[in-house]
Amino acid sequence: MESAKSLLALTVNPADRLWRYPIAHALVGFALRTPVTPNHVTIGHTLLGISSGVLISSGRPALLVVAGAMFEIRSILDCFDGVLARARGTSSPYGRAMDQAGDFLGFAAFIAGSLVAFARTLGVPAAMALAITAAGLSALCTLCWDFYKRRFSSILLEGRDEVDEEYVNVQLEARRTRVLAIRFSAWFADLQMRLFNSSALPALRARVTDSTVPIAAGAVHPAAEKLRAMATQNDPRLRSTLLKVGFSGGDTTILILTAATLVTRPLEGFLAASAYCVVMLAATVSASNRLLHAQPMTASSH
Repeated sequence: MESAKSLLALTVNPADRLWRYPIAHALVGFALRTPVTPNHVTIGHTLLGISSGVLISSGRPALLVVAGAMFEIRSILDCFDGVLARARGTSSPYGRAMDQAGDFLGFAAFIAGSLVAFARTLGVPAAMALAITAAGLSALCTLCWDFYKRRFSSILLEGRDEVDEEYVNVQLEARRTRVLAIRFSAWFADLQMRLFNSSALPALRARVTDSTVPIAAGAVHPAAEKLRAMATQNDPRLRSTLLKVGFSGGDTTILILTAATLVTRPLEGFLAASAYCVVMLAATVSASNRLLHAQPMTASSH
């Protein structure tokens, strides 16, 4: 189990793992002696993200450097609010929702500011195409990272596939209610499954149709034994695949955009980030599904 936990750390995106979280943990002791709350930090990183987008829109090299630095500080604070919340024991669904909203606003401001700057030299249609492509691919990378990180973590540590179980539960809930948020969650879960594990859909939909059929008590995912053995042996194929998962996240794409802005080459950054997303998506999906064999647990007849 310890070997599995150690390997699963590779699914954290490299920037968070190598410097953002270490900085956040270094700061938390000082913050605990102040009245600063996690929500204060979330508001702060949201404002930093929006401000950097405003600076980027100018297109001026000096302001691009400032904007790039501000956005990386925003990313560090994005890690810090969660670290502080756990240290204070104040983690909550409201805080997580607030943090997600702040992430969205900050990234949207970055993309919008870049679009305005590009429109001056490329024209509005080309600027919009570039911005929408980069933003869409970044979002797709985040979906991919979330999907496989949860799958590998739950299979290795619990012997079950959290993604499959969540899919069944949310589809059943969507059948029982007309609540928009639940129906959106069901659509979102179906989209992820179609994109990354479509071969499992027939078996999962059969479980949804026969909603009274549970997983057999004590059953484990078909890939669990193999993955755990590979983790114990520190198998290079598993390490390589988990690293791909970590590098596939949208945060790595944002790092590329931030670094390019910091060195005043935002256009090249958008092109490089888009190409990176395509390559990492293909590599991560292919490697992950080879290890998992993409088959869900089967239901019990009892």
